[in-house]
Amino acid sequence: MKYLDSTGYTLLVMGVLLMLLLPVAGPWVFALGAALVAIDHLTQAYRGENLRLRRMSRIRALCGICFIIASCFVFRGEGRYWLPLTLAGAVLELYSQFVFNQEKKKDNGISKQ
Repeated sequence: MKYLDSTGYTLLVMGVLLMLLLPVAGPWVFALGAALVAIDHLTQAYRGENLRLRRMSRIRALCGICFIIASCFVFRGEGRYWLPLTLAGAVLELYSQFVFNQEKKKDNGISKQ
């Protein structure tokens, strides 16, 4: 579980690139990466008392679901819908990861005093 998210992100990027170069294998790699990211985000939810960290954890779970839905659109052949969902998931992921790390540092700093 330690490297599940980084492996998933790597497969997502490889899947997007393979869809441009090798359209037969690209959707499968993208779907595998989306599944790994979604599994990581859904199983590692924050269960503490900090409301902001819980919200960021839910946003990260939503990102994983966005990637899964995008992979469904890839397999259905609807080429115009998977890319905006992937980009929205990536932007939300970057935002939530940044805020999650900042809030976690604050939370740990307060609890140590």
